Amino acid sequence: MKVKQLCKDSDPERRIMGLYLLGFAYYDRQHRSEASQIAKSLLNDPEPDVCASAILTLQGLGARDAATEIQQLLNDPEEHVREDEHAVLQGWSYPVPQSPSESGL
Repeated sequence: MKVKQLCKDSDPERRIMGLYLLGFAYYDRQHRSEASQIAKSLLNDPEPDVCASAILTLQGLGARDAATEIQQLLNDPEEHVREDEHAVLQGWSYPVPQSPSESGL
């Protein structure tokens, strides 16, 4: 099964596996941009674990151009998605408000 097909699979675990495999495109300049686009498309996946995996895949790909899309997840209802989003944006030196877990709330 091709990586693109995994990322479109109805099973969230397969989409996560596809995102993991996309991360290896970092070493292939020719496919890195396409991998970033696929990961960006999964930022709004209905499954929170897929969204979090997409964020981390984009980080691994060095896809700083995805910062705007990632910033849109600031108010995601899932704490682990927000935490991943904050960590990635802070690592890229993008200003983000303090997350509730950092403020002790």
